[in-house]
Amino acid sequence: MARVENCEFLSNIAGINNFEPGRGGGLVAGNTNLDRCSFIGNKSYEGAGAEVFNGRITNCLFADNYSTNQGGAIKTLGKNHIVNSTFVNNFCTNYGGAFYSEHSSNAPDTILNCLFWNNRAALGGDFIADQEMFSLFHLYVDYSLVDADNCAQITAPINLNAGDAFDCGSHMLWNAYPMFCDSALKDFRMLAGSPAINAGDSSIIAQLELLVDLENNPRIGNGLPDLGAYEYQGIIPAYDNEKPEFTAFLSPNPIVSGAYPIIQFVEPVFNSLEVSILGIDGCIIHREIVRPNAASSAITLPVSLTPGIYLIRISEQLKPGRQVTLKLIVMN
Repeated sequence: MARVENCEFLSNIAGINNFEPGRGGGLVAGNTNLDRCSFIGNKSYEGAGAEVFNGRITNCLFADNYSTNQGGAIKTLGKNHIVNSTFVNNFCTNYGGAFYSEHSSNAPDTILNCLFWNNRAALGGDFIADQEMFSLFHLYVDYSLVDADNCAQITAPINLNAGDAFDCGSHMLWNAYPMFCDSALKDFRMLAGSPAINAGDSSIIAQLELLVDLENNPRIGNGLPDLGAYEYQGIIPAYDNEKPEFTAFLSPNPIVSGAYPIIQFVEPVFNSLEVSILGIDGCIIHREIVRPNAASSAITLPVSLTPGIYLIRISEQLKPGRQVTLKLIVMN
């Protein structure tokens, strides 16, 4: 099985009308494992984020994708497994806000440890839709959070024919607000107290050897896996997942309220970096992609912070597993 890992598919457009019916705004993939990928703001006629055939989707985020026919986030064909992924704010003008299924296997598609919130479809199936008359539909979903009242509500728009099956397990979370850090900043990690924390199935984590989440943090942080693409890390620890190819420090530190943080590099850095400022609760306050000035080897972040303790996470954009986290103190 081919693998696509640590990728971002942002604001891509395939054909969005009957005269130019595009498939997979971000990606079309068959017999592929998609792991730790983000699909944000893509558009197409079918499967706005991705169209997947006989694939596996793990640790992925699908947000703000838009389809004009089938599958606001994804369209699936064949037999697929979707594990520990987040689907939020996807939209379809026809059927399938989160995804649309054209199943063609006697074995069921499986959805485990996933999070579905605020996905909408104008004609039916905010969670999932299948309007095919001649294809099998077998789906099993469990250990997942869905903004619906019960299993019957999400199966209503599905064209169930003889031999079709849709089963919800006994570990579902129905209409439980997931408590995202900040949807406006596309920060779909969870705050402390989220019902999605420690609500997952650990056996599928071991079976698929999912060691890390979308941000390359340890997948199981407190005994059981969380739901969705992100594992709750608590107050973000100042540790490195893998040593980056640079050495950085904050100077000055502490700073006074209103002053801009400055990141200093010991040696020149030539690769683009993703820099995030996080509050002590782990939520992202500011995020940007920067390229250091090789002459000065410094970055000034144009953010005015109130007094408190913050974490500044710096990662190489092309090597997201390599990052360093620095503690910043802001004083009156």
